[in-house]
Amino acid sequence: MIHDGLAQLLADEAEASEAMPSIDPSEYVRSTHTAKDPAQVFSLRMPVDRLEEIRRLAERSHVSPSALMRRWVLERLDRQAEQSSTALQNSGGDLVQREDIVVLTVEQVVDLVGSASQRVAESVTNGIKEAIEAAAQAAQSQPQEDSAAAS
Repeated sequence: MIHDGLAQLLADEAEASEAMPSIDPSEYVRSTHTAKDPAQVFSLRMPVDRLEEIRRLAERSHVSPSALMRRWVLERLDRQAEQSSTALQNSGGDLVQREDIVVLTVEQVVDLVGSASQRVAESVTNGIKEAIEAAAQAAQSQPQEDSAAAS
């Protein structure tokens, strides 16, 4: 019985399909125009315990969880771009720091590297001087100890 009903349904659908006007297959070809704002699917693994939280927040905002996460990512990218732009605009010769971005002019880098290498050179020179002085003191005290032992 079910088989007969299914066979009849398929026959009816086939008949209705044949009764429809023929459609040119070229109408099914995808458009070759580039989308105004193309998007791409990106898979993102989220901890299971946080997904329920995202679903609740999305429901409160009346959007899907994927739309909410997309909004968050785009907002963060916009904020980062704005901070980078602000840092570049404010870098007129001064050290500007925004979160993890530091903008320096070439002259500032040269000055910083020069002063760091000068400090290293001074430290090495002082270390060598101290080693020479210690060796000289040891050499001076050695003959006194040798002459005291001989007498």
